Amino acid sequence: AKDDRVTFVYLKATESTGLVDRTYKRNLAGARGVGLPVGVYHFFSPNTPAQQQLSNFMRAVNPSTQDLIPIVDVEVAPRRKSQIVPFLKRLRAFVDGVERYFGCKPMIYTSQYFYKEYLKGKFLDCPIMLAKYSEGVPEVGEDIRFLVWQFTSSGSIRGIVGNVDRSCLMNHYTVDDIRYYGKKKQ
Repeated sequence: AKDDRVTFVYLKATESTGLVDRTYKRNLAGARGVGLPVGVYHFFSPNTPAQQQLSNFMRAVNPSTQDLIPIVDVEVAPRRKSQIVPFLKRLRAFVDGVERYFGCKPMIYTSQYFYKEYLKGKFLDCPIMLAKYSEGVPEVGEDIRFLVWQFTSSGSIRGIVGNVDRSCLMNHYTVDDIRYYGKKKQ
């Protein structure tokens, strides 16, 4: 909170069907305690039923404790091409379930490469956060709501031991563009 480069924070809450990050509640309390706007993400498993993943996420995360819209972290694709269409259907079902639970569209986080390979043209209704750790802003070749760029996974922040993912808001976007206002205010 003393680092003026930090204006918001996203925390991992869950992954797949049974993992709840062991540091989630402590990190949530810490970030909120120092006044940082905080959001949450779920690491999506490509071959696991959406409803089971959604149940895990909903058990772990109370929307009323969130300041930022939720994120669906999509980094892993199915191994076989024949599984891509079912994967995309599961992802859509999960995204729609998160929207019902929070009352807002979640942001989709992925890499520039993964977006171009698997998601291009598929989730244009959702805001996007792209990871690209090399020089130059990510480009995906279509008009998307690209709000946040994760530019490194090896950043440092005073007060945190170890590497920290660092991100920035794009162009004219501000923290208010990713702020969560709750179901009734949306």
